Amino acid sequence: MKIITYFLLLFTVIAWGQTDSTRYATFKKQLLTKSNSKEKLLVYDSIIKYGEKLGYPKDFEAYALAGIALSKKLKDNVSLAHKTSFLMSYYNTSKGTPEATEPYAQQVFKMDKKGVYAKDLGNVYMYYGESLYYTGKSKEAIPYIEKALKIFVDSKDKRSEGFARLYLSWPLGSLGEFAKASIELQKSLRVFEELQDNKAIYSARSELATLYSKNNFIKEAKKERAFLFKDKSVDTFTKAILYFNQGTDEGKTGNLKQQVENYKTAMAEAKKTPNANILVPIALLELTTKLYELDRPEEAAAYFATFHKEFPGQNDYHKNSYLSALTAQSIYAADWTKAKRLLQEQIKNNRANNDWENLLSAQKKYVQVLEKLGDYKNALTTHLAYTHLKDSIMDVQKANGLSYYQTLYETEKRDKIISKQQADLDLLDAKRKASERLLYIAVIAAISVIGITLLLIKQRQARKEQKLQEQFSRHLLQTQEEERTKISRDLHDSLGQQL
Repeated sequence: MKIITYFLLLFTVIAWGQTDSTRYATFKKQLLTKSNSKEKLLVYDSIIKYGEKLGYPKDFEAYALAGIALSKKLKDNVSLAHKTSFLMSYYNTSKGTPEATEPYAQQVFKMDKKGVYAKDLGNVYMYYGESLYYTGKSKEAIPYIEKALKIFVDSKDKRSEGFARLYLSWPLGSLGEFAKASIELQKSLRVFEELQDNKAIYSARSELATLYSKNNFIKEAKKERAFLFKDKSVDTFTKAILYFNQGTDEGKTGNLKQQVENYKTAMAEAKKTPNANILVPIALLELTTKLYELDRPEEAAAYFATFHKEFPGQNDYHKNSYLSALTAQSIYAADWTKAKRLLQEQIKNNRANNDWENLLSAQKKYVQVLEKLGDYKNALTTHLAYTHLKDSIMDVQKANGLSYYQTLYETEKRDKIISKQQADLDLLDAKRKASERLLYIAVIAAISVIGITLLLIKQRQARKEQKLQEQFSRHLLQTQEEERTKISRDLHDSLGQQL
């Protein structure tokens, strides 16, 4: 163990003062010189750590997998959970393959968790919930994120708790639990504000703007975005999300040209970050759809071709957006039969995922396609279903709005009660401290009075003793003088008689 600690210290000293990229390269070279498995395990930790800081280099996955394999071989579950959490985050964000997290998450869930760090275990649960959400399994995602939240709360890891609440708001929002999602976001925001973590605050407020937008709270969403756009310290990826959401809101108000411009800006900003794979493919597909609708087929085809070139095999991952792009392409080409088939698939998927907003959009286009095909009977039936769904969605949005504001009112009311109770406690504490100060002052005053009294008594006694001493001295001198006078007189009388 001492040898391993020595080598770890040595690696740290070597890497000191270097950039993250240099450290990453240094630790990869160190790995080649080590034959001891435990030493290698520590080096893998450093490679994975700096790989994440660099935004996941191309060889990150290979090193993470090798580190996990070595952890399994050594039966080091602490190391296994730690490395697995990093790999899962990579699959969910940078690589964009959340379904790949499944076997690694299950591996951690089934192993002996004794000694595993709460942060690592919580992250595995949280990232697995995130992957389920990304793959359209919002309902299944919630228990895993709630499990992570409990782990973080129990271990008093405030920052991780904030992120767990942030992650929890995603599936809640997608399931229409607007009020609950908003409450979790508000709680996460308070945690991040308490920690003064500006980057996390921006993420929470950005998600709050997204949630408002999904529920047609356009003014509230715009207000949140305006607050974030004013702050120059907001990170680039958050800006990209803000522009994308702003584009979505522009589409809801029928401003397609401005929607396209916002999507382009969002994509340009996202490309500057390590998380480009999250937003860029969706932006490409949305731009394809909107540009076909704006009768700009050359641009639309170019963006669609870019998607196929840069993100091959991701059609299913972004299925709804991909089907929308294909449908827009088919409608522009007047291929009504193909458009009908694609819209039927969209309607089926949207129903299965409870994606009512996109279902509404697909049904509206489906009516138009059926009319072009001369199928007026089914067009009328679909139109009636569309109208009924639209009315239902509006009712739900009104109910969500009422629920949200009621919950917000109750939350603010509760916060005011808590604030009042806290103020009362602060007042009592102030009174207690004032009473203590008065008591201290009284005690000090009493001690001072006693001290001064004793001092005065002592001085008085000293003066009395001095006076007595002076009287004694005078009496002694007087006695001596009288004695000398008597002796002198007796001597004189005696001498007189003798003479």
